[in-house]
Amino acid sequence: IAALDGWMGQTALPAGFDGCEFAARHWLGSEAERDPHAQIPYYRAAASRLRHITRRVERVVSFTLITGVASAALLAVTPAGWLGRAAPILIAIMGFMPLISGTASAAIDVPAEMEVVRQYEYTGRLLTQAARRLAAAETDGERRQILFEAGAAALAEQRVWHALVGQRGPGGRART
Repeated sequence: IAALDGWMGQTALPAGFDGCEFAARHWLGSEAERDPHAQIPYYRAAASRLRHITRRVERVVSFTLITGVASAALLAVTPAGWLGRAAPILIAIMGFMPLISGTASAAIDVPAEMEVVRQYEYTGRLLTQAARRLAAAETDGERRQILFEAGAAALAEQRVWHALVGQRGPGGRART
């Protein structure tokens, strides 16, 4: 940015503009500032949100499968006369619980979502380390180098992400 000269460098940037400070604040951000457009808070919040949703779906699937199997087992081992009016209810539970489990499993691919969580956490750590290094840097040259390396690492991680997504079929499911 300091290399800009001519009318562009004179008019496009305000006096005293520090590109490294601007990039550190508005691109990386920090946990303290909570800039909604900064990357560090975004990746931390996204990883947390996805992890929460994934765990909730896993719990729903486990509960519905256990309930469906327990209903079937109860119907199988209990004499027909003993259940009375409970038999149709158990049959309904036995049918609906796997349906709910299948629907929840179809709505979210848990292994794929956990890959996304791991990538968000990795990118968040990468950018947090860059922010720490920026805070310790003493010269603009060091700051530019740190920002360049952080940007290159973030782009490399994005390429990995696109490669993983490309290996999946329609709907995000792994191709077999």
